[in-house]
Amino acid sequence: MLHNMMRIEINGDNLYHLLAWFFIYSFMGWIWETCYMSIKDKKFTNRGFVFGPCITLYGCGAMAVYIILKPLSGNIVMLYFSGLILATVLEYVTAVIMESIFHTSWWDYSNDKFNFQGRICLLSSLFWGVLSVLLFRVFQPAITRITDMVPIRTGVNILLMVIALYIIDFTTTCIGATNIAEKLKSVNGVLDEFGEYIKKTRLSTSTEEIRERMRYYKTAVTRHAAFRRIARGERELAQLVSKIPEVKDTLMEKYTDFKLKYLKAHKESGMVTRRFMRNYPTLGRGYSLRHRKKNETENPATKAELQQETEEPILEEPDDSVKKVAKK
Repeated sequence: MLHNMMRIEINGDNLYHLLAWFFIYSFMGWIWETCYMSIKDKKFTNRGFVFGPCITLYGCGAMAVYIILKPLSGNIVMLYFSGLILATVLEYVTAVIMESIFHTSWWDYSNDKFNFQGRICLLSSLFWGVLSVLLFRVFQPAITRITDMVPIRTGVNILLMVIALYIIDFTTTCIGATNIAEKLKSVNGVLDEFGEYIKKTRLSTSTEEIRERMRYYKTAVTRHAAFRRIARGERELAQLVSKIPEVKDTLMEKYTDFKLKYLKAHKESGMVTRRFMRNYPTLGRGYSLRHRKKNETENPATKAELQQETEEPILEEPDDSVKKVAKK
């Protein structure tokens, strides 16, 4: 029965080929995103919603462009702009749906020029247009030749296995992402509380330096990694404040309190949430900023906090004694 379903045709192509191409493009998207972000972050970054090497947005986008814009494949100008619009709409709708379900955001263009609600931006849209042209002129002919080399019966069996694995992966991830907004809030609350205390001690010279310190703790996926970060942070902090006796005892006591809260929040967040926090540095930021903007006119304090979040102001200069210790 499943083999017969694969013969169903949609716009001239059977379901088998469309699904096979969907997973191939999803895999290609995963390779592109993972390589780009790994080079940018200078560490391996496994992008994608699911655990496996698959970014569904790329597969859906490629198939939507291929099926809908196939009649325009001979007109490169119309193909470019139509692909740009179609893929941008898909990216925006995907962002809205995921935010509605999980109450958080996976990507954020708030710091990019010509963005709309942080969900889409001009540069990304121009990139989708280029990919739409490349899809018809380069990718699709090559992928079609590859899939045609595989016997239909063998290809269908492989495809059914891939679909089953994907369903298991997707379901597991969705279950793990349940209440991800609350889990993120718990972890970020602990980090923000300690970050604010560090800011008051003036051991860090800028907001970005404090954020980088806190971001280090967010990248711990396993419990072992979390304990390693805690141990390293404790050593660095002890060395930093060793020559400032007036803050040493209080700060180390504060760090002990932070350590217990952090390890508790880390454990309760779950593997899926921790993986997202590691691979998506701006996870939840766009969603948070949009909701703060709604309240900024009603609450002046929220407006000031939002401005601090987006503009990243420089803090006051620390005392000379602290600056000397920080340099060492």
